[in-house]
Amino acid sequence: MKKIVIFDFDNTITKEDSFNDFLKYTFGKKKFYLTMLKKCIKIMLYKTNLISNAKVKTDIFKAFYKNKKYKTYQTDCENYVKNRLNDIINNNIKDIIVQYQNKKYEMVILSASFKEWIEPWAQSNGFNMVICSSFAISNGIINGKIEEKNSCYGENKLRMLLNYIPNIDKEYSEIIAFGDSKSDKYYLNKATTAFLIKKGNLKPINEYAVVTDGLWRKSLSAIRSLGKKGVNVIVTGDTHLSTGMWSRYCFKRRKVSNLNQDEPKFREKFLEILYNCPKKPVLFPMEESTILWCSQNMELIKNLCYILLPPKKSMEIALSKSLTVRHAQKINIPCPKTFYPKNAQELKELIASEEMSDYVIKPYHGSGSAGLLYGSESKDVNLNEHWNKYGDLILQERIPAQGEGVGVSVIFDRNHNVKAYFAHKRIEQYPNSGGPSTQRIGIENKDLVNKSIKLLKSLNWVGVAMVEWKYNPNINDYVLMEINPRFWGSLELAVRSGVDFPYLYYQIAKNREVSKIIKYDLNYNCRWLIPGDILRYLTKKDRESFKKFCKGIFKNSEEWDKNDKRGFFASIWCQGLLILNPKYWKYIRK
Repeated sequence: MKKIVIFDFDNTITKEDSFNDFLKYTFGKKKFYLTMLKKCIKIMLYKTNLISNAKVKTDIFKAFYKNKKYKTYQTDCENYVKNRLNDIINNNIKDIIVQYQNKKYEMVILSASFKEWIEPWAQSNGFNMVICSSFAISNGIINGKIEEKNSCYGENKLRMLLNYIPNIDKEYSEIIAFGDSKSDKYYLNKATTAFLIKKGNLKPINEYAVVTDGLWRKSLSAIRSLGKKGVNVIVTGDTHLSTGMWSRYCFKRRKVSNLNQDEPKFREKFLEILYNCPKKPVLFPMEESTILWCSQNMELIKNLCYILLPPKKSMEIALSKSLTVRHAQKINIPCPKTFYPKNAQELKELIASEEMSDYVIKPYHGSGSAGLLYGSESKDVNLNEHWNKYGDLILQERIPAQGEGVGVSVIFDRNHNVKAYFAHKRIEQYPNSGGPSTQRIGIENKDLVNKSIKLLKSLNWVGVAMVEWKYNPNINDYVLMEINPRFWGSLELAVRSGVDFPYLYYQIAKNREVSKIIKYDLNYNCRWLIPGDILRYLTKKDRESFKKFCKGIFKNSEEWDKNDKRGFFASIWCQGLLILNPKYWKYIRK
């Protein structure tokens, strides 16, 4: 289908009102301002919405051109276009115009000013259509009156646009619109994507996102990223103590039932949120349970939101540590030695017979350190109960603690093309025996980036994922640990380093063109401070000095944002209150 982009002219393509500028240039500033002074009462009535734009513009236009020949006016317009108009064109917007022309969009100008100076400029700059206000002419003489129906202003802009393109919704798969004032809202609301221009800066309007699982720090990072771009972010969670709900960038907070405890109530409320969103939102499912639900209920949500998810089969493989390892081994991705017992008894026998110096027991499904058992600690655990609690388990060679942990984050578009990647290494983690990173830094590692892309491409990946690796000194190589098929806990580091995954996801989900990002800043050390790095410091035996721990404590903290102090304090008091509820204790380890 075709695509179209619609621009207002005055204060959008131009840096100032071209109607006033035309009159000043043609008649001189002295006459212009004296005339404006005489008309000040009508101008004030217009500013207070007591008379229409058409009436005040008629009065001003008559003062300069009533009873003059139309040819005289045309000559003035030609002179203005030739010698002045380009001086007030916003070059930043002109660059945007060129970008859309290169992408073969149809180009339209929709303006309250007059076609006699807009149309020549538009034709020389590749526009397909100009829709403007018009005034009365009789026998070649200007009457100057602007009929309300011919005033391309406010609601009339949309009416006149639809007169020219009655079936715009059906003819065009994408409608992009630019304006500069509330009077443009009628046609901006018709667009699939709309931007308001203020002081030369673009601000997206009618842009909505739904970020689920607002409890998590990665959710807060996504909320801040989107909110700073002008996106209205609706945040969901099963408690009003979800940190992200209190960010200044949260547009609306919505409580939903816990998906794992009451799926029918969750479904009912969640679909209601999507359905009642003013514009079709981009959906950010942040936790694995939500992602899995979305994947399984795509028919319910596909017309209510934009979302990036890989095929169901690919998601099943990524969510299963067992299937991930088996798939990776088929395409020659190095993995730890892994065994797949059928039950707890077989697991015990493998532990007793295997000659691995150390090992780890992992659930097939799960995230973070939940359900992990390391080496000798498994001897103190009832493996039958553990199996019943966490489901099927795998037995895996434990990589030595000194092995460096690296994460490679990637985002793919719907055609499985890589649009950005980011690699980081762990510096500290909690729990200290193995868990989420509490300190990390960006790195370059082309080999692991290429292996991660190879693995995800083999799964026909769409959207985001983070592939975890760990260096195994026994074989002098990195081995695959798991795929996180979602936004990851250390997301904030990538955003601060210049790879804004949430906004990339947003743009790609809405089928917008994005440039590939392969360069990023390596100077950021980002910390999960509350409570992760604090607990890590308190429980680590060979910890650093307190002075060193406190160095850059706020600057490097992912919770801290000088533009979102409310979100920072919510990170403290929300978690402080939630810790009183045993239901949330397990989340500390995630």
